[in-house]
Amino acid sequence: MPSAESVFGIDLGGSRYENESDLPNTDTFSIDVQNSAVMGASIFVRFPSFGEEASAKKILQDALSDSDLLLDSLYFNDSGDTPVTDVRFRVPQSMPITEVAFHCQMAIALLKGATELSNSPHAIYRKLASGNWDSLKGVIENNWLEVKQKMYGLEDTRQQFEFALDVASIANLEEGGILIIGFTHVKNMHGEDTISDTRGRPQRAIHIPQLLSKVESLIYPRIQNLVISVFKRDDHEVLAILVPAQPKTKMPFLVKSTAINEERVYGNGFTWVARIGGTKQPASLEEIHRTLSEAL
Repeated sequence: MPSAESVFGIDLGGSRYENESDLPNTDTFSIDVQNSAVMGASIFVRFPSFGEEASAKKILQDALSDSDLLLDSLYFNDSGDTPVTDVRFRVPQSMPITEVAFHCQMAIALLKGATELSNSPHAIYRKLASGNWDSLKGVIENNWLEVKQKMYGLEDTRQQFEFALDVASIANLEEGGILIIGFTHVKNMHGEDTISDTRGRPQRAIHIPQLLSKVESLIYPRIQNLVISVFKRDDHEVLAILVPAQPKTKMPFLVKSTAINEERVYGNGFTWVARIGGTKQPASLEEIHRTLSEAL
């Protein structure tokens, strides 16, 4: 599993084991594997950014609403002079340990909030999860941040293909990235796409399992720890697709060729797409040929 530093862009501390008491400034998590239908997971966060339980519970519940991880308990206490948060999750036994660890690390990052670095995909995700959307006004699209106003039409084959291309291009980045749907953007004076309206789009039914199904059926290999979440504020919502940094051994992520307008596709065609300067571009035939030749 990638380290917390590479996945979240932040330092979550040192030891995760029984001697963590020797490292007073670290955050910890533990996973209890039991002989039952439910496992347990716990996190222990020092110096959380939230001062009371209600707001901390809300940010965790919103961020993990599409996960099978269930919030069991959360309370604040003082360890000496250090404010800490203790959280307990219920975890289905079928959930892979790596996925449990990923969600535990994300929960720590969410509770740390504004004390962490702000210029990363996971920092953007935390702001969406906390409802702090307006802080993203003026943010410029970059290599790892893609913003779209309208949702993909997943009943349309061309839109399905475009969706897969966008997700795969982010997965092919060394640092991963995030795709936001629901904000508008305009060109600034330098010609850069800049988030201009963060109200979100009117709420409507979004079928997240369908989105995941399209990703898994059109992109190879499978993207690890992909997070798709819908965040709501007032009567509006935004969709966030968070693609953590992927193992280099899995790259490149390829999009399977698709028959559009009932045109026939021959053979096992694919598209290798990458993000360059905030836009996605297919790899050239020369680059594909060179990569394949070097692998032989």
